[in-house]
Amino acid sequence: MKKLISMLMALLCCATMSATFAACAPEDLPEEGRDVLITVAVLNDASEKETISKFINAFKAAQSTIDVKAKYIDAAYYSPVLTDWTSGTLADIVWTAGDKHAPLSAAGVFEPLNDYFARSPELLEDLYPSLVQTTKLNPEDDTMYFVPRDYNKLAIAYNKDMFDDAGLAYPENDWTWQDFMDTCAALRQAMDEGKGSLDVSYYPMDGYLSWTPVAYSIIRGFGGEYMDENGQSALVQGENDTTAVEAGLQEIYKLVSNYYAGSDVMGESGLFEAGQAAMRFLSRPGVAEIRAAQIENYDFVAFPTMPVENVVGVGCSGYGINANSSHKEEAWEFLKFVISQEGQKAFCETGNGVPVLQSMRDDDSWRNEPKEGLNQEAFVYEGTGDLFLNYFCYADTELYTDLDTRYIQLVQGAEQWDPQDGYDGYTSFHDYVMDRHADIQDLISRG
Repeated sequence: MKKLISMLMALLCCATMSATFAACAPEDLPEEGRDVLITVAVLNDASEKETISKFINAFKAAQSTIDVKAKYIDAAYYSPVLTDWTSGTLADIVWTAGDKHAPLSAAGVFEPLNDYFARSPELLEDLYPSLVQTTKLNPEDDTMYFVPRDYNKLAIAYNKDMFDDAGLAYPENDWTWQDFMDTCAALRQAMDEGKGSLDVSYYPMDGYLSWTPVAYSIIRGFGGEYMDENGQSALVQGENDTTAVEAGLQEIYKLVSNYYAGSDVMGESGLFEAGQAAMRFLSRPGVAEIRAAQIENYDFVAFPTMPVENVVGVGCSGYGINANSSHKEEAWEFLKFVISQEGQKAFCETGNGVPVLQSMRDDDSWRNEPKEGLNQEAFVYEGTGDLFLNYFCYADTELYTDLDTRYIQLVQGAEQWDPQDGYDGYTSFHDYVMDRHADIQDLISRG
């Protein structure tokens, strides 16, 4: 934490001159007839631009005093946000996500929202509890730092044409992990035999296996854990016991070694959109990628039920208020609109979101997007519990990026494992996990 604050102070000193000149520059004025202008910073990509446009247009139509304009930040995220914050030019509202907000929240960039919610406690009652948890620094913290805008539960998309060519029934939401692996095996055989339009070069599953929601769901699903509530590595449970984590890594290894899935280490993700994989893991925003690829005959199915701990990763994006904003009350009005039924209906018109409101679980505004007849239940399936994805939340916030990198590398080692040679000098998963555990513990102790 001290390092993060020091970094912010250094940026502040460097930005003093630019901030001085910025203060002299004329500010944008609200459009004619509006009393005040607030700005919202979002990522500079097509999906986020479409989403913020829906929110802004609906909000402006709902009231006549507040004008809203979007500003754009690049994918580096932390650097541009911190630069704008220290120079006094950060937008009044800033896009964030459950796995990104903590360093900024802990450093004071985002305004705590508890007092605002206290005025309208009914707003919290309809939000999914897992999303409220995600807005905090850790599950025991009571402070909320952003308003969630979407409910992103991990699911699977599948190509119905490929299942038809393989002669397989479409998967159903109550399938198990073993059912999933059996389906991969059947698809692999059909692809090897060249059934229908299938080809031996295709894969049953796209190769984005080290993506945090996927990897962590598998690790936890087989009883493993990354970190404990004391901020220490939990890869080893008991005296040199790595059994649970090994079990999850072995499943990831099986997916790659049996050619059920491509390896993202080898650049083999995006196969589903290229028509070269029958299935892919996704959360709701991934639907935009399927639409852009113009795949027509597809559907969704819930993430499989897991054998030990039946949980599936759930995350969200949302918006926080700049703690230095001069328009916090107006910003709060916008955030309240984001989580209103009216705001959520506008957002769902993009086809890229599931509402944050439990009362809209069955609402046609999202269930009929991007087209009718799809198995939308996959995105809200109650047969699996919601898994909090910020597994590093008990560690110092300054370590988040390094810890995330190490856990991704842990999974990528399993993807690259060779049956004879192992990986990177290791010939047993046990030794590999033990050393990864030691490396993470060293990072934590130095942090």
